[in-house]
Amino acid sequence: MGHLFTKLILSAMLLSTKLIIAQESPQIRKKAQPLLASQYLDSNGADLGREDGYLNHNYRELLKSIKDEDTKKKLQRAEKAWIAFRDANAEFESAFRKDPQGQQLIYSFSQTRTTVNRWIELKHFLECANEQ
Repeated sequence: MGHLFTKLILSAMLLSTKLIIAQESPQIRKKAQPLLASQYLDSNGADLGREDGYLNHNYRELLKSIKDEDTKKKLQRAEKAWIAFRDANAEFESAFRKDPQGQQLIYSFSQTRTTVNRWIELKHFLECANEQ
């Protein structure tokens, strides 16, 4: 898990540094920004898929560990609401960019970041449920 956070932080720092440098010169920006964004989007799609796998695993395990049917239903409702939040929040965050590629980049990064946070929450709840 520590490796994932390090990778996310370093990726964000590297991308932001390259974009800041690229913004200094219009010629560099024209050449560099599409390449950087497309490389990041390719990587982020894989990251989102992997993190979504962790989330789904923790969700299924948590659902299995809950004995009370009412609590299971609450978890299912919460997860549906969380998915709606994740997507709506990504749309909101990406709305500040006017270029389609920038919007897609922010949208993907937002979904990945939110998914990581959610699977960590579910893992915590699973650990709590297993202690009972």
